[in-house]
Amino acid sequence: GGLARERLGVPLADALRKALEAREPELAFGTVCLSHGDLGHRNVLVHRSGERWRVNGIIDWETTTTGSPLFDVGSMFRYANRADAEFRAGFERGYRDAGGTLPDGWFLTARLLDAIFLIEVLADTDDLPEIHADMRRLLTRLVADLEAR
Repeated sequence: GGLARERLGVPLADALRKALEAREPELAFGTVCLSHGDLGHRNVLVHRSGERWRVNGIIDWETTTTGSPLFDVGSMFRYANRADAEFRAGFERGYRDAGGTLPDGWFLTARLLDAIFLIEVLADTDDLPEIHADMRRLLTRLVADLEAR
């Protein structure tokens, strides 16, 4: 609703609302935990150890909150088109090997959780046309991916 709906346009806003409502039970996945809030490639420090890359540290914790572990997974895959199937499979394998659990359909569910953050950016009173255009592009792609499923 409100400013976010205006910036999204009615058709996209309605499609997102429908997707969020339809998948509400999936969005509550996992035990509430500490969430970085902006986990993405630029905030993850890695180093190569033999043939594998390992996380060396996580920086930029100013948006820390609590929530589903999938919030950070969604943030990590915000730009889904940048992560090919091989990267996603490697992420999933590493996540599970480290003791994490992921539900069926984790990739789209995590991106839908991240959509909540994107919608909050669109609802902010700051006028950020380039950022808002990027949020619309990301959300349009998400809706298309959900409809293709």
